[in-house]
Amino acid sequence: MKQFFKKGNSTDVIIGVILFMISFPFLLNMHHFVSGGMHSAVSPLSFPRFVMVLVVILSVVLVITGLFSKPVPTATDGKKDATAANPVNSLIYLGLLFLYLILLHFVGFMIATPIIMVGVAYILNGRNFKVLIPGFIAFSVGLYFVALKLMKIMLPLGIFFE
Repeated sequence: MKQFFKKGNSTDVIIGVILFMISFPFLLNMHHFVSGGMHSAVSPLSFPRFVMVLVVILSVVLVITGLFSKPVPTATDGKKDATAANPVNSLIYLGLLFLYLILLHFVGFMIATPIIMVGVAYILNGRNFKVLIPGFIAFSVGLYFVALKLMKIMLPLGIFFE
């Protein structure tokens, strides 16, 4: 078993197992979280169920590839100040996800999404924020209208704007 856990592989396996352990039970019990909603041709569970099925599948793929693939050398190998490989950034990213949930509740999708995207880009060493920030805003507006007009799904408005 020690041969599978070479540098780089153990992280993939651990994260894949954690994702699976969280997402699979959530997928099985998702119907408890959604009730009511707007009348539409599409069930309110359709999109969240689709996303969770993707997360479950990708977590299994991550575990399998982590177990049976050779570690890929990265650009950060051998550098002492590699911020992308810093484990603290993973914790900051996890904190940003929880902050996103809180912001969704209070200020809604249109405001929370670009803010969190800027935070994630900063963690990933985004360079040109003059281009990235308008792109994040355009992405959020576009996704909002695709969800609203094409999928007939209301994304959260936030309690400040309801």
